[in-house]
Amino acid sequence: MSTTTMEDKKFDAEIAKLMAETLRLQVEANKMQSEMRAEVGKTQIEVEKMHAETAKIQSEMRAEAGKNQIEADKMHAETMKIGAETMKLQAEIQKLGKESIYYPLVVGSGATLAIAALLKAFLL
Repeated sequence: MSTTTMEDKKFDAEIAKLMAETLRLQVEANKMQSEMRAEVGKTQIEVEKMHAETAKIQSEMRAEAGKNQIEADKMHAETMKIGAETMKLQAEIQKLGKESIYYPLVVGSGATLAIAALLKAFLL
């Protein structure tokens, strides 16, 4: 019977070792889980910071795009105004060009009439 008792003691010692190892592994696993939770928490905070920064940058970009659009609209309006003024000046140039064709005729006929009037006044 002493053999069985010896075997029982060895078996009990082996079970105690296994239980101690299991307990050690559970403690280590709990520690690792805590570390992972802490790391996940840090990562989540960083992600939230990045999201906030991204939203801020996007907002700034939208504001800048709005300003750029306003400037582009102003430039377009100014360009259209200059184009209209250019067309007005071109029409005026054409009008003056047409009038300049008749100017020598008017001056010539006026001079002819003046000469005729002078001749009539002195000759008659």
